[in-house]
Amino acid sequence: MLSFPAAIQVFLCTQPCDIRRSFDGLWLMVEHIIRCNPFSGHLFVFCNRRSDRVKILYWARDGWAIWYKKAGGGHVSVPLQ
Repeated sequence: MLSFPAAIQVFLCTQPCDIRRSFDGLWLMVEHIIRCNPFSGHLFVFCNRRSDRVKILYWARDGWAIWYKKAGGGHVSVPLQ
C-alpha cells in the first residue's frame, strides 16, 4: 500500500492514453486534458484503451519521474479506498 502526504492529490485522466508517450507528451496531457499544473507535485495517472497498462507522472523537485505498470494477464487492478 502506498501512502502520500495529505497535500498530494491524485488525478486520473479519463481519456485513454497512448502509453508510448513519455515525459513531454504526458505533461502536455496534464496541461490540456486534466487542466492542472504539471509541476505541482501531484500524481497524474494515465491508462491505455485496454486498461492493461498504467503510467503515473509526477514532478520530483529536480525532474520528472514516471511509474509504469503492465498487467500480466488482464486488467490493472487498483484498489480504491
